[in-house]
Amino acid sequence: MLNKILFHIGLVCLVVLFYPHGQLRAQDDGARIMTGAGVYLRQAPERLAKRLTPLLQIGTIVFPLERTVNATGEVWYKITTQNGQEGWVLGKYSMSLDNFSNRGEAYIEVANRKINSKNFGDLVDLCHFLNRVSFEVTQEQTAALLKLLHIIALQRSLENIPRHQQQQSHYSKWLKHQRANIEYNNLTGVWSVKLELFQQWYDEYSHLPIAKQMQQVLRPKTNPSNRAVQGNEIFITHLDFMDPSAGMTIESGISTLINRAVRAGVQLAQQDMPNFKLNESGHRIENSDKNVNQFINIFFDFNLTKGEKIKALIQKMMTPNKVDVILTGQYLEKTGGVILVRPLMLSKSHRRTVTRNLIFQKNEFMCSYNALCQGAHERIRGAVKELLGNL
Repeated sequence: MLNKILFHIGLVCLVVLFYPHGQLRAQDDGARIMTGAGVYLRQAPERLAKRLTPLLQIGTIVFPLERTVNATGEVWYKITTQNGQEGWVLGKYSMSLDNFSNRGEAYIEVANRKINSKNFGDLVDLCHFLNRVSFEVTQEQTAALLKLLHIIALQRSLENIPRHQQQQSHYSKWLKHQRANIEYNNLTGVWSVKLELFQQWYDEYSHLPIAKQMQQVLRPKTNPSNRAVQGNEIFITHLDFMDPSAGMTIESGISTLINRAVRAGVQLAQQDMPNFKLNESGHRIENSDKNVNQFINIFFDFNLTKGEKIKALIQKMMTPNKVDVILTGQYLEKTGGVILVRPLMLSKSHRRTVTRNLIFQKNEFMCSYNALCQGAHERIRGAVKELLGNL
């Protein structure tokens, strides 16, 4: 997954490198392109003048009919659109096309001006614009830059969706519209662009200089095998599962079998993420009765809020032992032969717990005295791998 640092620094700086802003000059004649999003045509060159339809979106080409400076010193243009609508727009919401040898270069400058906006609506409009014009231009290098900017704009739009407002209609519609291109992180509760989107872009333009430079920018951030070299190991420790009804560790025989499945899940995750280190010397919490009971006492302390519990676990157990992640869980035998297994992960960096609920019938959980049923083992193993996949 392309991370926030990548988009804010690596990609944006690279695009600006190809088309520096300092080469542009403001001119008043010739066609202009809208750089503002959702700009109203006005009946007169005043901010409070009557609004006319339609709204002008980012990238709309307009043709000046008249230029004026109003009483407050603002430059306004009376323009006509390609569809024949006329009205006034504030000069700062557009720029001249006379500075560019082709529209593709102008499109890139429009995107560079808007890419760091914190307005969700503006970024959605920018995405629509870039998606449209990237297929319009014929120069391959320009098309590659526009498609790359489209990925950046999509990521920026996701970053400007408040975590607790994702169900609001204007946000949820956008998420639904982009569902094939984005993924949800259960640990952080946010959406981000799929790494596959960049990979598709790279595969298409790998022969271009910009793709080779982008590969150098991305490699240390996206190649898991490089993370350990950079010192970005994630140290995981594993504690026995708990019985929430009794507030204590579960019976040792069952605990041993569940622990085996948990370790198998970590090993699966390590195949994709070699920087995951389990119970590494100097970075582990000993799986002793004392430490498990300490975890239980904090976790089930009803006088603490969830946030206070996490803070206490980090301060008292994780930080002193230089641990990034605690893997544990809950095991509960319920009436009717139902068994609930709930693997749990506590992440120090995200200050959050994430769980998975697995429900078994007793006859599909234990297949012999010393072995879990294969299906139960695989489900616990898979749940642990899924939890770690959120890091």
